[in-house]
Amino acid sequence: MKKTTVKLLGAMTLLLGMAIMVHGQTATEAINLYNNAAKVANTDTKAAIADFLKVLDMCGRINDTAAAKVCELAKSQLPALQFNYASELYKSSQLDSSIANFEKAYTYAQIYGDEKTEGKTADILSKLYLSLGNNYYRDDDFTNAMTVLNKSLKYNPKFAKVYLTMGMIYKKQDNAAMMTNAMDTAILYGNEENDPRTVGSAQKVMKDYFLISANGLVKDKDYNQMITLLDKAQSYDKTDANIYYLYALAYNGLSEWDKALEAATTGLGLEAQDNAAKAKFYFEMGNAYYGKNETDKACTAYKNAMYGNFVEQAKYQIETVLKCN
Repeated sequence: MKKTTVKLLGAMTLLLGMAIMVHGQTATEAINLYNNAAKVANTDTKAAIADFLKVLDMCGRINDTAAAKVCELAKSQLPALQFNYASELYKSSQLDSSIANFEKAYTYAQIYGDEKTEGKTADILSKLYLSLGNNYYRDDDFTNAMTVLNKSLKYNPKFAKVYLTMGMIYKKQDNAAMMTNAMDTAILYGNEENDPRTVGSAQKVMKDYFLISANGLVKDKDYNQMITLLDKAQSYDKTDANIYYLYALAYNGLSEWDKALEAATTGLGLEAQDNAAKAKFYFEMGNAYYGKNETDKACTAYKNAMYGNFVEQAKYQIETVLKCN
């Protein structure tokens, strides 16, 4: 960062002389303070900031051309210098102090119109507050987590990672509505920011949430609600074979055989090349064909289901119910 040192020579000496006549030593003090700050800025950032602040404190009391120039120079230097000091504190692992001083840098940048420093400081503060929020989240301190996460959003309202953590907090609090809103926002801004990792994480959380909820209704045979939840799960991930297995099971439960076959066929195409994993899809296909009175197709499907956990169920259908050849 370039520093400007004011030299008391030539025309400025004349202006200074005029200032002394009107304001005593005030203008001289301001100039000397600025010069000292400029000299030590690279070696004692804290002291330089203190001198610049003293200069700016004098500015409102001085009506002098030379002093006014010094005031403007101090304003142009202070935000970046304060940013550097905050960075020094961060590098020395003084996190709380660094955040407080980055806050000052942001305020100075706003007041004195330093857009570059304002942008850099906002970026750092948003990330520091996210880091603090994640620490609180891991400690299950959700109140403090939300407080600092909202501070992060003050500096970057479209920070997808912040909304992801907020969504995780709402999930732990069993607040489905707020969780969905936070995760959807994380996905929206994650796509805008080209942050596929955050988008993928949010989508997985939401897909798993609705998929697990749907699976929990199997014993109750609440098939319509299952389908509602599966529709939500599918809106976040259309490639999870388990979603289509539960679709097939639910549609069979509602005697909607063709929809069950369509879902089972889709899931079968997504499942890995493993007969035991595929068995559940073939079993639901067998149930659907049986419901449609297509015995030969049902027998074939049940035979393909004779693996893993479905061996006994498929065998019963083949030998006892359908008496397949």
